[in-house]
Amino acid sequence: SLLDKPLPDNANIIIIDNDSDIDYESFFKEDLDLKNKYHEGQFEVIRNKVNIGLSANLLRSFEVSTGKWMWLLSDDDDLADNAILKILDKLKNIQEDIGFIKFSSERSQPEYDNFIVDSFDKFIDFNSRSVDDFNSFLFISNGIYRISDFLPLISIGFDFAHTYMPHYMMLIKFFLKDKHCIIYKDKIVDYVVPQIGYSYSMVAGLGVGAAKHIIFKSNKTTYQKFINLFFPHNDIKVLIDLYYNCKANGELHVFNYLSKTYISYISQSR
Repeated sequence: SLLDKPLPDNANIIIIDNDSDIDYESFFKEDLDLKNKYHEGQFEVIRNKVNIGLSANLLRSFEVSTGKWMWLLSDDDDLADNAILKILDKLKNIQEDIGFIKFSSERSQPEYDNFIVDSFDKFIDFNSRSVDDFNSFLFISNGIYRISDFLPLISIGFDFAHTYMPHYMMLIKFFLKDKHCIIYKDKIVDYVVPQIGYSYSMVAGLGVGAAKHIIFKSNKTTYQKFINLFFPHNDIKVLIDLYYNCKANGELHVFNYLSKTYISYISQSR
């Protein structure tokens, strides 16, 4: 946990409590060590008045961030050793034209360290290498954002708040504005498979798979690559997640109905 580690002077932690059943500000104050850190200003807790959902809460992080750079860290991923020090070390010499930093995972590595993505075409080419490379940009905890580059794009994120990928759509707009990203081979987190049932399809499936209403200044080949990122593996994931979600609730008749409806909608949209 970040709260268990000494925090450098040039970093701060903001925890967004999305109207959880537990009031985490009160919860943290019950622990003497965390209570002291809280009063010393080592971390801040912001509690939403209502649960605004995963994606809207993700976007809220951009609104409340007070630093020049933001590490958007999911609450269920394990930190790699010295993760903060790794990030701060990279930021020491970061170029002014770099607005996004992506770290790597076991399944997705750049061709070499300090891999620069300086165009929309190059971004799509990297994503198109494999499903794992596409997923590595979807992975929330891998990314470090320059707030001044992304706050103006937050409306794009809210346009796609019905999906689990509003941050990805902001990245697309980021690259369409000729902004640059750097990819490092280092890891800062380890993905942890959720232990609870969830359904990507019920929240995000149709929204992710649908045509994107962003005006692309790209050629036909690049645009086709972009569309292909979402098909067909997205359809398979939607159906698999939907199946296990329904099975966990003992409602496979619901799966039979929703899966047929989903396939019908996708067939018509294509």
